[in-house]
Amino acid sequence: MNISDAIPLKIVVVGDAKVGKTTLIQTYLQEIDGNQSASKLRFDYKIVQVEIQQEQYCVAIWDSVGQGFQNQMSNFLVKDADAVMLCIDLSKEIDIQSIDKWMDTLINRSSSHCAYVLIGTKLDLFQQGRTQHLNDAFSQISDKYSALKLLTPVQYQDKESIKLAFQQTFEQGVQAKTKSKQDSTLNFQSFVLQKDRNSYFTANSRSSSIKIKNQKKDQCC
Repeated sequence: MNISDAIPLKIVVVGDAKVGKTTLIQTYLQEIDGNQSASKLRFDYKIVQVEIQQEQYCVAIWDSVGQGFQNQMSNFLVKDADAVMLCIDLSKEIDIQSIDKWMDTLINRSSSHCAYVLIGTKLDLFQQGRTQHLNDAFSQISDKYSALKLLTPVQYQDKESIKLAFQQTFEQGVQAKTKSKQDSTLNFQSFVLQKDRNSYFTANSRSSSIKIKNQKKDQCC
């Protein structure tokens, strides 16, 4: 299938500086599409064509490059995203407050249908004794943010874990996009039905009014 015929899907990768966002994207792209060059732009994106649930999708993967992104995030970058990959560094202590700030920023600036996936980078440096703390932290955060769907740990030496993380994110984005379309269709149908209903009652009201006027006219004089 020609890429122009594929269904568009937008994925945005965000996270604190030096968490490994660009490395994550480049590792994935190298696995599916050969060598990729680093970007010096503030924002960079790559296009890939993938099959998800037996449909062809043209996926734009956006990367935020540089520091201070959270406070200067451009609305255009996330406003129409279907899914966001929020990256956290598993080699460090889990900072729930930082994740809260990110989620609040993202939810305020993205569409209502957007799905979020928490990506734990540098799994190879993660201390196994902190597994319960990580699970508890994710449970606490996901209870607060229902749109945060998954916690997916990755390590750069394990290319399959990275491919899986992107595949899961794509699937969440497709589900969110599909639900948004269904909701829009239902809202439109509801609007049309309400409009028809109002037109029906307006027409009946006018008809009744005419009948009453005619009756009064017949009884007159």
